[in-house]
Amino acid sequence: MGLDFDSLLPYIENLREQVARGIDSKTAETYMVYEIKSYRQLGGIQKELVSARNQLQMLKTATAQRERGLNMLAELENKGISLDVVYELSRVLDLQKIAKELSARTDPWSNMSVGSAAHIQNLNVV
Repeated sequence: MGLDFDSLLPYIENLREQVARGIDSKTAETYMVYEIKSYRQLGGIQKELVSARNQLQMLKTATAQRERGLNMLAELENKGISLDVVYELSRVLDLQKIAKELSARTDPWSNMSVGSAAHIQNLNVV
């Protein structure tokens, strides 16, 4: 665990201060253990909060993508192209491939492989 005496000194000093104020040493020790556990639980809660925020961002991204798709469908309908025609075209065309190509054209980072496993393996470290 890597504890040394120097890292325990603040806790020992805190216990001494509590006892000097008239608090029973057993009560002070129990309270300190409770405080340490609460602090660790707070760290876990903060990690969960970060995870939830990341999930929310992914949902926002997915929702924005779907909204763009729905807007495109609405625009096609406004131009007189029915959803039946779009459906038939989707059966013939590889729309996922087309979507990837379009996003690659609009995503400035899509052609960058910095940080990818293949890129890291090809680095020459001197």
